[in-house]
Parts: sequence; C-alpha cells; structure tokens
Amino acid sequence: MAESILSPEIDVASGLGRVRPIKRSDYEALISAGAFINEKVELILGRIVDMSPIGQPHASSVRKLVQHFMKVLEGRAIVFPQSTFALSDDTLLEPDVSVLPLKAGDYETERPTHAHLLIEVADSSLARDTKVKAELYARHGVPEYWVVDLNSHVVRVHRAPAHGRYTSISERGRGETLAPEAFADAALRIDDILPR
Repeated sequence: MAESILSPEIDVASGLGRVRPIKRSDYEALISAGAFINEKVELILGRIVDMSPIGQPHASSVRKLVQHFMKVLEGRAIVFPQSTFALSDDTLLEPDVSVLPLKAGDYETERPTHAHLLIEVADSSLARDTKVKAELYARHGVPEYWVVDLNSHVVRVHRAPAHGRYTSISERGRGETLAPEAFADAALRIDDILPR
C-alpha cells in the first residue's frame, strides 16, 4: 500500500516544536465569533488552510453543476454549492458541490457528514484536490468524488473507497457524459460544465 501523503505531525523549522492542531469545534467557534470574515479557509487535519481564490471559469462551472443537479435530483437529494462538509473532528472542508442524502431539516442545524457525491472544481487547487482531498474523502468513505480539472478539460472520477484510497479513478473529457453512481439517470455532458 502506498504511504499516506497526510501526516498528523507537522515539521516546524527553527526548532519551534510541534504545532498544536485545532479541533473542529474550536474552529467552528472561531467562525461564529467572526474570526475569518472575508477569508476563504478550510480546516484540514487540524490546520487552518487558505483556499484558492475563485476565478470566473471556476464559478461558472460550479453554477452549471449546481443547476444541473438541482434540476434532475429535485426531491431525491439535496445539492449544496460551496458549503461545509464535516469529515472528522479535525477536518471541515468546503467542496464546490455537495450532493447529499435527503434529511429532515435540510441540514439547517447540523453540518453534513455523508454524501452521495462531492465535487471540486480545480485550476490552481488541482494538487490539493487530487491528492490531499481525495485521500481524506476516501478515508472517510465518501463513495464518489469528482475533480473538474479546468486546465486539462477533464473530470477525474474517484469511486470505490477502500483502505483510505479510491480503488477506481478514471477521466472523462469533452464529448463524453458522466452520471453519479447513486443516480444513473442524472447524467451530464462534460462539455456543458467546462469552459468553452
């Protein structure tokens, strides 16, 4: 098995020692107190990490994905754009699109912890999305994860998580269609979500 790229230890230069990770509950308290106003950050393995700025092609792809899934999955799933997803006590991510199981209250008071599908749209965040986030999502049993690669004009499809990694990774490109495994009738055309 390949060695994990995620490590609980943080190497700190200059002999300062180990950095104390922050728990999700503390991070959420900081958010509630207004600590990150006008900042785009995520909590990854106890570390507060800056998120990449969102350019117009990124925003456009997210909008197209959300519109598609909201229309075809109405009454069968909840679709959230750029909302938090609680993976563990030390990780709170913000996927670009979350396709979630229906739930009473529509996650008004609780953060989602299970998903049918999570999607990241990537340009400058590609390495983090395809390595770090893919491993985190697989470790926590997210059944399907897509990375829309705006640079290569493909969608990387991650499926079948087992032993902390996805056992099936494929690509779909222009001229092809793609549907979530949980909703085979919700296919979309790759051309419709990529920049023209």
